[in-house]
Amino acid sequence: MTVKQLIGMPGLIVNNIDCSHSLVKIYASIKAKRAKCPVCEKHSNKIHDRYTRTISDFPVFQNKTTIFLKTRKFKCQNG
Repeated sequence: MTVKQLIGMPGLIVNNIDCSHSLVKIYASIKAKRAKCPVCEKHSNKIHDRYTRTISDFPVFQNKTTIFLKTRKFKCQNG
């Protein structure tokens, strides 16, 4: 996936891109306000937890690339 493809993803917000010292850091977050429960398949907007995933990717223009993705875990309200 290229940076252009990442920026163009409809469910993703790119908050910042920091390029320094042969390192590209991309700070992004998920747009979704709710998620579907894998068990009951109903949607929930109750947030259970927030966390950041760190993803190391292929170099971009010969620079090491790391994506910091803020995401949430939703809690099923039916269980």
